[in-house]
Amino acid sequence: MKRERAGKNRIKRAKAPVAKKRRAAAKKRRRVSRRKRLFEWTQPSIGLQNGAPGRAIRERIELPALPISPDSARRLLGTGWQVSKILSLLALIAVGYGLFWIHTDDRFFIYEEDVYFQQLSYLQPDELFDVADVKGWNIFWLRSDHVRDVLMGHPYVADAQVSLSLPGTLVAEVSEVKPTALWMTDEGPRWLLRDGTALAVRDDSGNDLLQILDGPSDASAIGAAPGTAIDSGILQSALRLAERFPALESLTYSREIGLNFPLADSHYWIYWGDGQDVERKLINLDAAQQVLQSGEVTAQVIDLRFIERPYFR
Repeated sequence: MKRERAGKNRIKRAKAPVAKKRRAAAKKRRRVSRRKRLFEWTQPSIGLQNGAPGRAIRERIELPALPISPDSARRLLGTGWQVSKILSLLALIAVGYGLFWIHTDDRFFIYEEDVYFQQLSYLQPDELFDVADVKGWNIFWLRSDHVRDVLMGHPYVADAQVSLSLPGTLVAEVSEVKPTALWMTDEGPRWLLRDGTALAVRDDSGNDLLQILDGPSDASAIGAAPGTAIDSGILQSALRLAERFPALESLTYSREIGLNFPLADSHYWIYWGDGQDVERKLINLDAAQQVLQSGEVTAQVIDLRFIERPYFR
């Protein structure tokens, strides 16, 4: 029995080196196989030549070799934790927290109670707040010049100065438009601005202004809807007449005659016409008055519509 066991042990010891060699050979074959597959992956054409038509052809991307000096390599690997790096990291964290804070805290957002409109007489703050469109905006997202431009789009705002202050306050000093004359139409009185724009009357502050009586709105500017804008020439001519004759309170406009009005302190009626040649018409009016005062002509109407040939009626 002992001899038999010794024989088996000798056989095992003889086979051990052989098995070890086989395992090493198999490991080597697997390593070579992996390298071969890797090479085929980077060179897809070889895989096709070796009878692998089903292999997906992958596009090879070649990257240029980047020469890296020892110093560059050390910089890439880093120099470890230093005080300056720790301070930089803390500063970055503080900045991130600050950005999060100002974009989430209600104190940095604009609401109606944070907006103040100053120098208003007939406009209402809530009306302008809706126009400004700043509700719910973070103060850091707003620009004062943009808010000003938006407010200037309101027809009754002539100018606005906007200022923003932390944490979330908006102040706007508003200059309201002032009418220069009243346009009395069948649809009601309209404020007239210097450029001829007609607006609905907002208060009674313009009751003492020069009035242009034009029921059917015949003096409307060309291309404008009736009652929305008066012909600027007619308006400027009317204002010039009001300067020349301070007692003049109103003028009438008709499609046939144009502007016409009674001459103050006289029984003469003036047919003025359109808004052209204002100064020439004033000269003709002075000449006509001199003729009438001399007693050479009697008339009730001084027609100045035709520059080269004014006449009496």
